[in-house]
Amino acid sequence: MYLDRARPFERATAEGIDVLLAVFPAAVVHSMSLAWMDAADIEAPAARYGLGVLRYLVAFAYTLFFEGFRGTSPGKMAVGLVIALHDGVPADRWTLVFRWMTKQYDRIWLLVGAAILIRPVATMSGLVAAFATTVLTIGLFQALDEDRRAWHDQWTGTAVWKKRKKPPLPERRPRPDWLPPEVEMQWPAQPGAR
Repeated sequence: MYLDRARPFERATAEGIDVLLAVFPAAVVHSMSLAWMDAADIEAPAARYGLGVLRYLVAFAYTLFFEGFRGTSPGKMAVGLVIALHDGVPADRWTLVFRWMTKQYDRIWLLVGAAILIRPVATMSGLVAAFATTVLTIGLFQALDEDRRAWHDQWTGTAVWKKRKKPPLPERRPRPDWLPPEVEMQWPAQPGAR
């Protein structure tokens, strides 16, 4: 089994699967609960507010459990991705939790603002979350370079790796101009080839 840095499309596919598995069911339960409250004529603003916060907590628990404690998520497992240190060594739990915190930084501030019902504090945490969302979104574009590590990966010394069954093929070098045509170029042997 060989590890190779995950491509941005693979990471986006895994994130999409995780959204379908965590956020969508939480939103459905939230909507069904609100519909039940409406059908029963229950007017409880605190309960409605609490259901919204609970929806965020379910998504947080999902991502924290899988990415923070297991080093992968169901979406990443489906695509064959794993979170490890930048050199491919498995990351320890605290590094994974730190990575999760830097990746979820904007959502943590939104949750703090939702949990604190003091209007100026909630507004300030919303502004911090908006700024953090902007910074983290810009940082995601960093994963498009040759190192394929987003800012939250660079800050924590981690990378997302793709498990591959075969090693990547070496790049073919162009034939040098000075080499006579009758000489056949010798390419290095494939790793693991006999």
